[in-house]
Amino acid sequence: MSVDKLTSIQNEIQLKIKDFNILDLKPTIVAVSKTYPLSNILPLIKYGHMHYGENKVQEAINKWTEIKVKNKKIILHLIGRLQTNKVKSAIKIFDYIHSLDNEKLAKKIAEEQIKQKKNIKIFIQVNIGDENHKTGINKENIFSFYKFCKDLKLNIIGTMCIPPKEGISKNYFMEMDAAAYKERYESDDVAPGAPFIDRPYKRLRPTFEEQFGWERKEAIETWVLKSIYEQRTSIHWKLFVFLHNLTPTSSFDLGGHKFAYNYIKLLFSGVYSSYKNFIYDLTLDPSMLNYLNLNLSRKDTPDENYARELQELFTVGKIPFSKYTEEDVRGIAKALVGWKIDYDVVYREGHEHEAQFESWNHDISDKQFSSFYKNNVVLGKEGDAGREELEEVVNMLFGTEESCLYISRRLYQFFVYPDVSDSVMADVVQQMAKVMRENNFSIIEPLKLLLKSEHFFDKEQFNTLIKSPLDFTIGIYKELDIYNGDLTKWVQQENKNYYYSENPRSDLFPENVTDPVAKTWYFFRNMRWSLNSGGMELFSPPNVSGWPAYYQAPVYDLFWVNSVTIKKRKETSEGATRWGVWLYEGVNAKYDLKKYLETYSNPSNFNALLSEIESRLLGSSLPEQARNRIKYSVLGEGLNPQYWTDSVNDFFNTPNEENRNNLSWRFETLLYQFHELAEIHIH
Repeated sequence: MSVDKLTSIQNEIQLKIKDFNILDLKPTIVAVSKTYPLSNILPLIKYGHMHYGENKVQEAINKWTEIKVKNKKIILHLIGRLQTNKVKSAIKIFDYIHSLDNEKLAKKIAEEQIKQKKNIKIFIQVNIGDENHKTGINKENIFSFYKFCKDLKLNIIGTMCIPPKEGISKNYFMEMDAAAYKERYESDDVAPGAPFIDRPYKRLRPTFEEQFGWERKEAIETWVLKSIYEQRTSIHWKLFVFLHNLTPTSSFDLGGHKFAYNYIKLLFSGVYSSYKNFIYDLTLDPSMLNYLNLNLSRKDTPDENYARELQELFTVGKIPFSKYTEEDVRGIAKALVGWKIDYDVVYREGHEHEAQFESWNHDISDKQFSSFYKNNVVLGKEGDAGREELEEVVNMLFGTEESCLYISRRLYQFFVYPDVSDSVMADVVQQMAKVMRENNFSIIEPLKLLLKSEHFFDKEQFNTLIKSPLDFTIGIYKELDIYNGDLTKWVQQENKNYYYSENPRSDLFPENVTDPVAKTWYFFRNMRWSLNSGGMELFSPPNVSGWPAYYQAPVYDLFWVNSVTIKKRKETSEGATRWGVWLYEGVNAKYDLKKYLETYSNPSNFNALLSEIESRLLGSSLPEQARNRIKYSVLGEGLNPQYWTDSVNDFFNTPNEENRNNLSWRFETLLYQFHELAEIHIH
């Protein structure tokens, strides 16, 4: 590789990074130097490139031993297959190994590292395409092998995957992502909120403090918000919020963090499962058993709470769409009595989600249902067979036409507009319901139909829906990429707040706020506070119907804005724009001004920048009067855009504190003017 070739590749990568808007990515290029003599490599070293790849241990020793002694900055990567008899020599010369693919080799590396007192960085080689002619761990074994390596205290930093020449490469990596998701959400060895949330309980019956400790509660909420925030193109977490609103519990208040974790996992997996199967599992979820009193139901006094909400809110909807009767409510209540929380399972380390069925507490009488359910009869069953009545009830609910119509209508209200007209019901929602039924009660398939429809892209649907606090807050934070911005320390001088860009001293805080885990904790804790003050506390909706904005006619989304919440929204947007997100005493996370401006096509041209901001933040152009008002705020009375151009160019050419401050106040004024607009609050 020549210097020209290297710079060409570097430039190409930077363009791709900018195109995909992943500016926080800083890849390292490894120049493959195998078979090349040092005379070909020295120009690259002189240029300043330090990472090189070799595939044979002996060749690397002969070529690099002397020059590595002279230049300590050179980093060598073993990119070829490593035999166990070459491990001792490999560890002496290499800094990275890219080809760990079996347990025998892992043990040998671990032993030799101890002897040489080295801890090199290792990639697990994965046969990502299941090709017979390639070595590497099979995808299904990667997590067990990773755990094996970690037990050996190997420094595993990633995977090395080369997709097949044939086919679409990204599909193979998507399969890897899917496997990682499965491992992450199905394994309960350490819950996703670690290190804060899921320390195993020390006793089978935990104390109140262990069960309801605020650290675990805040940590799991932090984890969920971080997951939502980092979502890129997937709609998974958007549907997660949809299900949470449609089938809410107050899991933290009633069952502690373990209940909450089970409930979150259920919602997350429910997005891509059959909604019918999801309702079955939801019925037995510890949070729901607790929340709507099914856990306390007795055969002599069946509790009707869950039976009522199961119909009215979760499956078929209420009158006038559905015409179930009070007798139907009582019948379902009798059919479900006997199910309760198995606390021994809930609090056991590594438990699976399940509930306990008490056959002695089950109502064994026959349950007669109304004409709405085609006069169906659920026959009473004794003993363990009573468990089957739940499945019969679920089948009965989804045997109605109204079940798919109701869910499809709620999907439309959530994603498009809350007030569903008769024409929309006939032309859109009924078609969605048909697709849902044809696809085993999937909610993904009718949503696909909706999002691909001409109706969805009709201009009449634009700028009609007030953003939820979640959409509003995350929209601002993600737009500015605040989470990946600079940590700034705030000080007081002459009663005015200002900041300087140096990272704060870590010893000023009880936890190291510069640590990524601590930063995550503080950052998303702040976001959670913003949501709560804006009227949308996750996992604690106001009632079993969810948030009024999604169901309460005729107001609907207007519930999101009032004299209190609009003030909180303004504080959120102003804080993010001017000061950043408060993390801890004296420390804020603030967007990177230069990095953010570089996401625009022509940041030094004020009029072009203004138009692009309009498109990104509002989705439409502002009236001329509003544009002029913004121009006046930023450029002054003369409206001379050259002031802006000079400020940008000065900062980009000489990014010192003076130039930064000069540009910063102009740009923050610009953003703040946009966040003052009513249009910023609507989709």
